[in-house]
Amino acid sequence: MKILVHIVALFILAQIIGLYIGFVVAEDSFHNPYIKSLYIQQGEGGETLSDLVFLFAIMLSATAFLLILIKYYKGKLLFMMLEFFIVSSTSSVFFYSIIRNFISYLESMVLGIAAGIVFAFLKLKNAELKNAAAVISVGVVGAVFGLSFSPLFIIAFMGILVVYDFISVFKTKHMVEMAEFVVKKDMPFTISAKQKLPGKKIQRMDLGTGDLLAPVTLEVSLLKYSFGAAFLVFLGALVSIFAVFYLVRKRRVILPALPPIFAGMMAGLIASVVLGLFSF
Repeated sequence: MKILVHIVALFILAQIIGLYIGFVVAEDSFHNPYIKSLYIQQGEGGETLSDLVFLFAIMLSATAFLLILIKYYKGKLLFMMLEFFIVSSTSSVFFYSIIRNFISYLESMVLGIAAGIVFAFLKLKNAELKNAAAVISVGVVGAVFGLSFSPLFIIAFMGILVVYDFISVFKTKHMVEMAEFVVKKDMPFTISAKQKLPGKKIQRMDLGTGDLLAPVTLEVSLLKYSFGAAFLVFLGALVSIFAVFYLVRKRRVILPALPPIFAGMMAGLIASVVLGLFSF
């Protein structure tokens, strides 16, 4: 029970950070000319099928690159560089969004970048910062994706990812291989919770950052139209988290978390449409 509470708390924190950063970035894009460059696509709402294919191709390429590194690269430097780049770049935006409340955007950018670099160095030296780095990264990336694309585009992309998640866990099993490596190296691509059991055994549960990222992305995108719809999507995803961990603990198997989380999100979105909080 303690593990579940820990995971759920981190899940909620990631959603809060993502919504906060989404709000700050959206507001600051009118004043800070550099912030707009964070958007993946300028002019949200004009996406095409080719954009969907291109985004999925990038994700597959990144996955393939990481799998090749895991299988053939036996050193540490490249993984450390990859982790440093991800943590420093995402946490820089996070620190900027906080500092921006007190000083000008130019000063906030300088201090945010400096704080992000320091935090990334600290993470490399201290594995206990993994959850903090993962939650911050999820919040920032989710906010950027949510601001860059329309809700319909995000739903379509997630639908593809649900199928891919199922295949990569149960068929090719390469996602299981990646998860085991990431957990072993304590890289910030999962959030983790541990609990001591009788006999000096330690029980551990992990949830991939992609599973946290999905609801953040849709919530931020919906926030531009309806806070109520974003909140119901959050509730749907939260209920699904409990369902996932119930099945994992009962069956003691590795399960793809994205399909049930996506189902919960869609249930929340449908409820918001029925209640008149959102319409396509």
